[in-house]
Amino acid sequence: MSQHTPLLEKEWTLDEWLSLPEGPPYYEFVARERETHLLAPDGKVRGAPDLVVEVLSPSTRLRDLFTKLEGYQDAGVRFYWVIDPETLLVAEYELTPEGYVLRSHVEGDAVFRPRLFEGPELKLSDLVGS
Repeated sequence: MSQHTPLLEKEWTLDEWLSLPEGPPYYEFVARERETHLLAPDGKVRGAPDLVVEVLSPSTRLRDLFTKLEGYQDAGVRFYWVIDPETLLVAEYELTPEGYVLRSHVEGDAVFRPRLFEGPELKLSDLVGS
């Protein structure tokens, strides 16, 4: 991880989180058991979401794969999923003390079983209509 102060140590308004220089994530998720801790009544967000999902596009591909990955890692986001609708790839990264580790990746018709959730299965080809 980088040596600067992690984003996790700052109190954010939702507008500040969504206006990060790298741009907001495509999707973010906060576990119910952490919701009351993270989403304070004063409108501040205290900490990072449990999951951030980015859907790659030609114009954001490199930013999503490198710049945003590092930013989410520094912020303390537990899981980062990258979805490539062109190649039907889903990659799941999990935060460890050493940084993000690729935990799983599937392509095409393979079934994605996320580590963060028990039970759900995702088949990207079904979602994009291939």
